Amino acid sequence: MGDKSADQNHLIDDSGIYQDKRKQTQATVFILYCRLVTLALIGLGLVALIIGNM
Repeated sequence: MGDKSADQNHLIDDSGIYQDKRKQTQATVFILYCRLVTLALIGLGLVALIIGNM
């Protein structure tokens, strides 16, 4: 297995080492999307709980 403490945004090719900003941006957007879906599911669960107890 690899070293998990190293920065994972570095790519190595024939021209040298560079950072992959696109991968970092895609990961950030994905995490934001997951958090929004989580909040929506929590809200739906609370609404279902309230309506179910009426």
